[in-house]
Amino acid sequence: MPKIELIARGVATRDGPAGPEILLCKSVAGEYSYLPGGHVKFGEGGAKALQREMIEETGLEIEVGPLLLTCEARFIQAARIRHEVNLVFHMKHDWPKVVLSLESKIAFEWVRLDRLGQARFLPRALADRLIGGGLGANAPWLSIDDR
Repeated sequence: MPKIELIARGVATRDGPAGPEILLCKSVAGEYSYLPGGHVKFGEGGAKALQREMIEETGLEIEVGPLLLTCEARFIQAARIRHEVNLVFHMKHDWPKVVLSLESKIAFEWVRLDRLGQARFLPRALADRLIGGGLGANAPWLSIDDR
């Protein structure tokens, strides 16, 4: 039976040598990027899920900041309709130059914010919002239907 997935994602930025950079998680097989994070387990809060996922995927203990955006996305992946709600938080940490992955299916990379569109970032509408600086204190709702 199809279900709606609840996902906690994080935005980490830093000043790079050529301008602001954002941390992306990249699917090694799928060649697309997305914000780091993962599924929220039943009974777990979104911020706790993001902390847990970052420890599992990178070994880094992060501090979760404010909710920046709630993003609903519907899309097709591997011939299956997916429907997810993403809670997008700010992540605080003394970020290393290279963020290593503890999982073989994913990698992490710092990407210049103005080149986010070239990184095959999904969902695209969220990339547009990140590039345009449309994240903020009012935690807007963004609904995307890419089917």
